[in-house]
Amino acid sequence: MAMKNIEMFDIFVGYIFKELYESFPVPLIIETQSILKSIPKNYLPVDDEKELLVFSETMFWLEESGFIRIESPKRNALRVSSEAYTYFHHVSFTAKGLEVMKRVPKSLRRENSIGEDLVDAVKSGVKVKISDLVSVALSQLL
Repeated sequence: MAMKNIEMFDIFVGYIFKELYESFPVPLIIETQSILKSIPKNYLPVDDEKELLVFSETMFWLEESGFIRIESPKRNALRVSSEAYTYFHHVSFTAKGLEVMKRVPKSLRRENSIGEDLVDAVKSGVKVKISDLVSVALSQLL
């Protein structure tokens, strides 16, 4: 069965947030292929074009929703929807994104923030935990 876009979105957000959290406050150049190569292949479909498109749209959604800031490229209203960007320059958390990552969910009786747990989940490769933490993180401020 084909992987749904929302499932790829959750995985991508987990990996993007991990990178930004570990580098904060230093902005990053996010190289799409570098992130995709760091994700275990059994997490994603074998459709490189779809992965690139969903990754690009995930980056723009995170920016438009106020979680991250991207200096370039900016979404171009005239661009073809199948065009996927390979580099995102000067990417960092906004205050809203950092606040989400520093929260400790009330449902957890742990000391770790969502950001710390997300970094651990990505490093240990626990796909379900990555998706769960992304869902908790994004629901905190929406």
